[in-house]
Amino acid sequence: MSLVPAPRPTRPNEQWCRDFMSDRLDDGRRIRILTVEDVFSDTSTSTARHSRVTGSRRPTPQARSGLVFRGRSVHRRACWTNMAACVESGARSARARKFLLSATSRKWLVTKFALGRKNYWLSVADASCAPFFLAWEMWVRHSPLGDVALAGAAGYMVWGVSEYAFHRWLYHQGHGILGYGHRIHHEDPGMLIAMPWFMTAPTIFGLWCLCAIVLRLPLSSAGLAGWLAGSVWYSLVHYSHHHWDTRQWWLRKLRAHHQIHHEFPEFNFGVTMRLWDNAFGTRYRGRAYLPRVERGRQP
Repeated sequence: MSLVPAPRPTRPNEQWCRDFMSDRLDDGRRIRILTVEDVFSDTSTSTARHSRVTGSRRPTPQARSGLVFRGRSVHRRACWTNMAACVESGARSARARKFLLSATSRKWLVTKFALGRKNYWLSVADASCAPFFLAWEMWVRHSPLGDVALAGAAGYMVWGVSEYAFHRWLYHQGHGILGYGHRIHHEDPGMLIAMPWFMTAPTIFGLWCLCAIVLRLPLSSAGLAGWLAGSVWYSLVHYSHHHWDTRQWWLRKLRAHHQIHHEFPEFNFGVTMRLWDNAFGTRYRGRAYLPRVERGRQP
């Protein structure tokens, strides 16, 4: 499906869109909020709160009574904007849709090859070749098991540094294709975006051939396997932050750490570990710390 801009409204109360937000109460109950937004003025006119609001059924009479703008019933008069038809990636709010249409028109490579569920999981599958590199290191190079384990652990820690560096200094740059793609993710966190799968496999095996076959660096295959294991773990953890309701306390802490980053992009660049945010001084310490960053004195 190609991206087709939706017809722009010419006055308020002409075109609407809806979006769901979900949260969990202190007692563990889930709550969903249906937000109605006027596309022309880009303002939210009404919300409907319920524990079982879904996109497939009509709201309750109590909710329908609130979905009225200037005396007109939304269900009778509004033209619902189908986000799936307007934007293939699934962005659901009017603000995200407008940003996507403008950004992807300039950076069409992101839309064509990097967005979507299929590309995301194919990229994860490409990076799942770590067992092959471990087998090569142990059975072809005959490296001791202890050395292989240490090299794999070192490769995993190097991934942690790479994750932080890519996120902070490449994804949050003011220009370039990486910056555009990451800003799309910040506009709609539920969107799946990754390096194109047909580029991931040649990059991985090209790096492995250079280090293990051409240069014959000792334990390079084991180190690369640890690095790729970190990459796969990053993809799963990042997906869980935006799509799963996890109950493990350590994953919930990581998710809270990452949600702060979406609110304050200058902080909390780590996704799978908080170590490097502490080391580089970018861990969020509260609102009292914000003026120092805004004045350019971030430690």
